[in-house]
Amino acid sequence: MSATTPTTVTGASASRLRMPTTTTWVDVAVLTVLSSLAIAGFEPAFGPYHYLLAGVGGLVIGTLVALACAVFPLSALQTVAIAFAAYLLVGPALTMPSESLGGVIPTLTSLAGQLQGAVFGWSDIVTLQTPVEAPPYIAVVPYFATFMVSVVSVSIACRWLPRAKRTPLRASVLLIPLLALYLAGILIGTAAPFYAGVRGITFAGVALVWLGWRRTSPSVMSLSADSAARRRKLAGVAVVLLGAIAIGAAGGILFAPSPLARFVLRQEITPPFDPLQYPSPLSGFRNFTKKLATTKLFTVAGLQSGQKIRMVTLDSYDGQVWSMASPETRTSGSGGFELLGRNIPEPSLFTAGGSGKLTFTMDGYNDVWLPNAEYPSTLDFDRHTGVDPTTTVRVNTVTGTTAVIGGVTRGLEYSVGLLLPSIPSDKDLGKIPAANLEMPPVTNVPDVVAAKAEEYAGTAKTTIQQLRNI
Repeated sequence: MSATTPTTVTGASASRLRMPTTTTWVDVAVLTVLSSLAIAGFEPAFGPYHYLLAGVGGLVIGTLVALACAVFPLSALQTVAIAFAAYLLVGPALTMPSESLGGVIPTLTSLAGQLQGAVFGWSDIVTLQTPVEAPPYIAVVPYFATFMVSVVSVSIACRWLPRAKRTPLRASVLLIPLLALYLAGILIGTAAPFYAGVRGITFAGVALVWLGWRRTSPSVMSLSADSAARRRKLAGVAVVLLGAIAIGAAGGILFAPSPLARFVLRQEITPPFDPLQYPSPLSGFRNFTKKLATTKLFTVAGLQSGQKIRMVTLDSYDGQVWSMASPETRTSGSGGFELLGRNIPEPSLFTAGGSGKLTFTMDGYNDVWLPNAEYPSTLDFDRHTGVDPTTTVRVNTVTGTTAVIGGVTRGLEYSVGLLLPSIPSDKDLGKIPAANLEMPPVTNVPDVVAAKAEEYAGTAKTTIQQLRNI
């Protein structure tokens, strides 16, 4: 029996079953290994392990669907229908368990998320700050990608390859969807890749060895081949593969370009939220202290004595008015507004000394800037108030400023988890130099500002004392 000829299982109850050959099983195993290497490329975008359930789950489900539809066998139209049903029914448990009943049973929300994530998740993910956690359907991206690649590639391996004489060119068709998956992980990632050299060389090595094995004559691949010769061939292949991986990985480390030269889509796309499209918060503050001086703006539960409510942090000055940096002038010291969802990462140069929680209820306040305090770590909105933090809330992770596109409305209720800063003494700060933060450009500043700063700093010996004097 040729290794490339599909085996037909005889019997009255299984006359139509077409079981994969040994060669096909090897093809599927190689496809699984290469897909796993490609899936690892999603790590920079999603963070450690956060993508594995969706990515690996999509790979497993897609492979099982393709194998089942090839074994029975089903037509292309039937395969598409079954794959679509499996994608919708199994996906919510892997990608949106919080939106599913018991974390498993699909709901209308989770089913809609499977479709929304497959279409819009790709554009959303390159505008979000990494690691990406929101919107909820964002996990559909690795699930959809691996599911589609596994269904297509395994179907080709089981249905199309065995129909004609195998050649490296025919076998290489299977690599097209895998290369697309590998490339997707690069493009939606960050400038800091995930073991790029090791993964790339391993991917290429496995693919080349497999293509070489694929072009071997049927007699050599026969199950009756001499076992000693087969072991020698396998040992030789293993030595070549491991050598290629070692040399390639070392070369990749030594000659890899800098992260700044790495092309990723998120560095080419400007985040959509621009704070300069809205009136300066200072004008709103004047309105609060004059026209709305006696109006109840909002109430806060959990506020401690001496704790201050913050509306916004202004980090840009043009010589006339303080405002916030636009996407074009944002720097590491000012940050930008990102779509984050519930969890907000801790900023740099911040040492937490405690935590707290405040609950806000909006009344006469209707600006776009969301009041909070200290530095927010979590945002939880009442589901009945109409604000979806996964789509309409933007957070500046450097300054802690939060905005709601369209503004807040009366009755909006939300809770803010807070990180309370640890305040060191001046003695401790005297040993620490001032941080070198890149801030947005400041224009039209009178010379007297610098002169007065030097005058006020005086002859203080430590940086902290100079700042205190100023």
